[in-house]
Amino acid sequence: MSDQGQPAGWYHAEGDPPGTTRYWDGIQWQGGPQAAPVAQPGGNVGAMGGMGGTGQTLATPGLRMAGRLIDVLISFGIALVIGAGTIDFDSFGDTDTVVVEPSFALVAASAIIALAYDTLFTHFLGGTPGKLLLGMRVAEADNGMTPPSLVVAAKRAANRLLGFITGIGGIIALIIGIASLVMLFTDDRHQTVMDKIAGTVVVKK
Repeated sequence: MSDQGQPAGWYHAEGDPPGTTRYWDGIQWQGGPQAAPVAQPGGNVGAMGGMGGTGQTLATPGLRMAGRLIDVLISFGIALVIGAGTIDFDSFGDTDTVVVEPSFALVAASAIIALAYDTLFTHFLGGTPGKLLLGMRVAEADNGMTPPSLVVAAKRAANRLLGFITGIGGIIALIIGIASLVMLFTDDRHQTVMDKIAGTVVVKK
C-alpha cells in the first residue's frame, strides 16, 4: 500500500497470501498477515470458530495455562537467584540449617522484575517466553496489533505490583487469579481479568 492517507484498518497487503489481511496503522504495516475475519449474520465480525474478532485464532485455555506454567517456573528460577543473597547458613553440629530471611527489598525487587518480565517481553516480542515457546502472542483486542504497545503491555502486567502490598496484596492477587481462571473458560474470547483491563487477547502465531 503506497497511499499514506489510507485510514488505519485491516487490509490485504500486496504480496501476502490470498484470504489474509494485516493491520495498517495509517503510516505502515503492523505485524504479519492474518486470516481474514469471519463475517457473522448481520455483517459483524466476531469470535466464530475460535477467532478473536480480528481474524486471529484464539489460543485455547489449556495452551495458555501451559504457557503460564513455563513462565512461573522461569520467574521462580529468577527469584531463587535474587533470593540467594538473603539466605544464611548456620551450622548446628553436623547439620546445616538454612534460614531464609525475606526483606521488603527482595519482595519489591521480585515485583519489579515480574512487571518488567511480562511488560518488556510482551511489548518487544509479542509475548512472554512461555507463550512464545508454545506458539502464542498477545494482541490488542480492538485492532489485532501484535506486539501490543508498551502502555497496553504494562497495563496487562500491572497486577505484578501487588507484591508491594504486604498481606492484602497476596489476597487480591489470589482473587484475580481465580477469577481469571474462570473467565479463561467462560469468556467468548478467553480474556482474563488483566486481558479485560488492558484490552488484549492471546492468539496463536
